[in-house]
Amino acid sequence: MVIKTCSKCKVEKDIGEFGKNRSNKDGFQYWCKKCVGEFYKDSEDKVINHRKITNNLSTKICSTCNTEKSLSEFYEFGRGIGGVVASCKECCRKKSIIYNKLKKDPEYKRKRKTRRPHSDATKKKLSDTMKRIGHKPTREMIDASIIVNTGKHPSEATRKKMSESQKKLYAEDPTHHKKHSEGMMGHPVSESTRIKLSIANVGQKRDDTARKKMSNSANKRWEDPAEREKTSEIQKKFLREHPEHIEFLRTASTGRKHTIPSRKKMGLKSKGEDNPRWNGGITPFRKQIHECFKMNIWRQAVFERDDYKDWFSGCSGSSENPLEAHHIVKFSTIISKYKIKTLEDAEACEELWDVNNGITLLKTSHRAYHQMWGW
Repeated sequence: MVIKTCSKCKVEKDIGEFGKNRSNKDGFQYWCKKCVGEFYKDSEDKVINHRKITNNLSTKICSTCNTEKSLSEFYEFGRGIGGVVASCKECCRKKSIIYNKLKKDPEYKRKRKTRRPHSDATKKKLSDTMKRIGHKPTREMIDASIIVNTGKHPSEATRKKMSESQKKLYAEDPTHHKKHSEGMMGHPVSESTRIKLSIANVGQKRDDTARKKMSNSANKRWEDPAEREKTSEIQKKFLREHPEHIEFLRTASTGRKHTIPSRKKMGLKSKGEDNPRWNGGITPFRKQIHECFKMNIWRQAVFERDDYKDWFSGCSGSSENPLEAHHIVKFSTIISKYKIKTLEDAEACEELWDVNNGITLLKTSHRAYHQMWGW
């Protein structure tokens, strides 16, 4: 004997006490025959009582035009209030004419077939239910979502909601970022997706705040030796698998020059003890000044002013005989005059970096000049 519990009266009964229903998993109804009978009897009694109350009415208010009219001006309907429909005959005819016109409109047919979107409240309920039961979207659902949303851009309000939701998620679970990164690691990006991302980012410039955040995040990761080693291995693996990328990087960087602020930052990072060739600070003071960042800028400015030509002969430099920048007022004279003892003092001295106090000379001319007039 098979036992089943009625979802109405909560009593365990024999399966024969339930009506058949092929749409259910077990092939039987959820309610037993007794509960179903009581439900329909109560419903019928309610209808009978309703008819007794409403059959004595002589007038009724039309639900469309909101006008009180005689029952004779309504179409008959047994289960309606007063035994008639909710709208009067005139309103029903008007509705029928409008509907017949709409039926011929192809746009109306398309809209009728189109599925109406869920409200925000319904979407939230569905989302909460899926989370509660631990439901995960299938590959088919994800693909369908991609097809539907292709070419669509979220509004500013939607972006704000998405951003707030992500911030809340990261605040509740600090390890979420790491989990997401590990989940995406090794995930191949198709060529079409790369092209789309490239096109979408053409001409877009990140603001200073975003750049600073990205820079701080990269620096923080780079300070961790384990993270640095991990990043290095990933890059090496990628270059081994894609040797053509090495040529691409070489071609892309050919002819490009770092900006002055960027060069300054790079110089400061490799200065003193941070430089891999640091040997305890044994470089002579004069050489330190000649190799500092400010001297490179001054030298470049002098070359550009003299159009990269020797001031005496007008000849251009070569690999054997390069151009050099010469101080008109001797370098040693300026050092003695302002009593410069440290590199910081030298960088603060304006006369040392005055472009008008410099000329462009070939290396041979420069050496000959100093041999004649001293250093």
